[in-house]
Amino acid sequence: MCTRSVDRTCALLIAAALAAFAVPDLARAQGYPSKFDFGTPASTQDIAAVAIAIAPDGKGLPAGKGDYATGKRVYETACAACHSVSGDMAGIGTRMGDIEQLQNSWVAGRRLGGPPADAARRVVRVTVQLGGGERVSGKLVRLDDFVVSLTTDAGEYRSFTRRGSSPRVESVEVQDPLAQHRVLWTKLTNKDMHDVTAYLASLK
Repeated sequence: MCTRSVDRTCALLIAAALAAFAVPDLARAQGYPSKFDFGTPASTQDIAAVAIAIAPDGKGLPAGKGDYATGKRVYETACAACHSVSGDMAGIGTRMGDIEQLQNSWVAGRRLGGPPADAARRVVRVTVQLGGGERVSGKLVRLDDFVVSLTTDAGEYRSFTRRGSSPRVESVEVQDPLAQHRVLWTKLTNKDMHDVTAYLASLK
């Protein structure tokens, strides 16, 4: 009985070894390389092919050209809820004739040649609801899991501990006019951005 047990174990080991030797052949048959050069330095071309980062100011978008008709469709889907070609976007192609500046500005959500008062609408504001019913609003200074700080319209600096009990912070409402732009950064492709720029440039 012991002999048969040993024979059975040996047979299993031999079968496993043969299967292991067969794996590389299977991998090669599926198109995988027989050798991987781990640690090989990446060339400048290798890095350029994947290292695409668009900065918050809109710079860094790879070079390209856009299509007016496609850009119009993207604009109507992604932008028209907040912007109007007969309102804030009217004549933008003339007001910002530099295409690169136009693209960098709208991607970053900067003022597109509008009136100076437009800058006030781009301030992130916050309203803090306190336990006693008091609501304090103003320009957001700091917001994290522990503290919310703001400057009121009267210029008074107020700071509240979000995990404290006196005064207790019931809720924090943030009004960020550029929130939708930040969402779009994660959804629009490079071509979408070029297409929208082509459309905006046509609004003379």
